Amino acid sequence: MALAKLQHAHVVNYLGVLIAPPSFGLVMEYCDGGDLAEALRRPTSEGFVHAAARDVACGMAHLHATGILHRDLKPANVLITGSGVFKLTDFGLAALAPDNTMTGGWLTAETGTYCYMASEVICHERYSKSADVFSYGCLLFELVTRQCPFADRPALQAAVAVGLNRTRPTLPKETPLVLQTLIQSCWQHSATARPSFASVHGEVTALPGNLSEAERRWIDEPHGHRVYSARETSERAGGSEEAEAAD
Repeated sequence: MALAKLQHAHVVNYLGVLIAPPSFGLVMEYCDGGDLAEALRRPTSEGFVHAAARDVACGMAHLHATGILHRDLKPANVLITGSGVFKLTDFGLAALAPDNTMTGGWLTAETGTYCYMASEVICHERYSKSADVFSYGCLLFELVTRQCPFADRPALQAAVAVGLNRTRPTLPKETPLVLQTLIQSCWQHSATARPSFASVHGEVTALPGNLSEAERRWIDEPHGHRVYSARETSERAGGSEEAEAAD
């Protein structure tokens, strides 16, 4: 089981299994702060965005160093402890990384959640660790906007836009250049051009020191910076905010 190997400060702790037929289950650490998607629906405090981005990048760097792909990285799969630590969870779609981490391997296509899915996964191409990096760029977009990527259209239309048209969500025009550059590097169409999570973690950790005071205040805006109107999001896909593709 992948989770049993991942003892880390930013990965939810696996404690054991329950085998008591007809009941079976995993025993995992309880995180009483809920999940990140839920937290982003409420006003957030100063430093919240940076802490979330840093902790998730740190946890993902550990996963990749252990040779594991998450394959469904999104705010709903990040838990928050009572003390404000962010932890990766939900490893139901996790897989071992292909030996060739540059060109990737023939893993199951369309695995994860469409609005966070890398173009190569959507298009049934080879993929590896950099697919998770793409999803992280989408998570950063949501931290900034408090809206999921392509919230203005059905999830399958978003998949076509990313996979076939190479479209990316539009960032708020005031997004600090250093953050914009990081997000766009994670979103590059060429999987081999995206940074590693070790590099991403270093950049995110250093981010506050590379921002002006005005830029830090912009990032810390309690309600984020929405790019889709209420009408656009209400018309999207007839009720379901996300569509998932099963492994």
